[in-house]
Amino acid sequence: MKTSVLLLLVFLSSIPVAYARQTPTGTPTAGSTPVPQPTPNFPRGGRGGTTPSIPVQDIVIPAQGSAPEGLALQQLIVHTYAQPLYRRPTEKELLDIAPPPGIANRYREFLKRPNTGIFRLAADSGCSENSKVVNVNDNCLKYTMPGSGNSYSFRAGTYRIRDLADLNYSNNVLGVSGMMMNGILANLGDLPVENVSLQTRGVEYIAKFQPPADFTAASAVNDQLVAGIQKEGFLYRRFLPAVENSTYVLRAVAYHGKLFRSIHGVPYNEFDFDKRRDVIVAFRVAYRDADGSLIIVWSQLSNVDSPKLKLPPVSDGKKTNSRYPSKS
Repeated sequence: MKTSVLLLLVFLSSIPVAYARQTPTGTPTAGSTPVPQPTPNFPRGGRGGTTPSIPVQDIVIPAQGSAPEGLALQQLIVHTYAQPLYRRPTEKELLDIAPPPGIANRYREFLKRPNTGIFRLAADSGCSENSKVVNVNDNCLKYTMPGSGNSYSFRAGTYRIRDLADLNYSNNVLGVSGMMMNGILANLGDLPVENVSLQTRGVEYIAKFQPPADFTAASAVNDQLVAGIQKEGFLYRRFLPAVENSTYVLRAVAYHGKLFRSIHGVPYNEFDFDKRRDVIVAFRVAYRDADGSLIIVWSQLSNVDSPKLKLPPVSDGKKTNSRYPSKS
């Protein structure tokens, strides 16, 4: 028995894990078969990094009883290594990234309304590229919550990893970064965010957009949004420059489906850790701080259930292409 426990510790202690992701409402059930083909998605671009990284967490085996095996072992691996990747930020992390009190005070009456908020969006320093390790770059250690403070989910109301976020900030560009999403952004100009509604000029096109439930059609829409769509004097894109004192409208359609990840060969559905919804949000870049971070003030205009994609058939053992460019 001691030998089996020792082998299990050695087997699992070599797995590096991510430092920050968000807490789900429950632990997804791990599979006992090889990783299934993931649901096709619309991934955002990324860049690799060579910054040194360190392992974070070791699995804890109870002192009494036999070592887990089979499905129990898989569930233990998912619980120990996958679940912490999706945790919510701590109070200290939220305090470290809190907007300046003066900006929050400026919008104090607006923020009394339901479904409104304010947060800081940090500039992307490449801290969230590898979801299995901690990046020890000084800029990355500043904000240790999911997504390193540069990715936010209006659906969850908190910071998230890029794959599950609605809004990401990188290289002075705002984008809808989440996986298997149709994302639309438009810059409405220097318009008070307090006055934006679903009937506001520039918002109507986004509000009337009907998200397709067919994967081929949804991927075609994604390609159009990457290139940009001109309508009635507005440019609708998945990515737009971040402009201080500008108000934007965003629609993020997070399709239902499955996005399989693997922790040491144990598959789990990452979307089990997410709220898959279809949201429309007006937000304003209220201030650009000296460190390049943005203070975002926002109001949710709509929040409904999102469709589930009908996947294309897979024939002759060929995998469906799940990689689509998301940034020109």
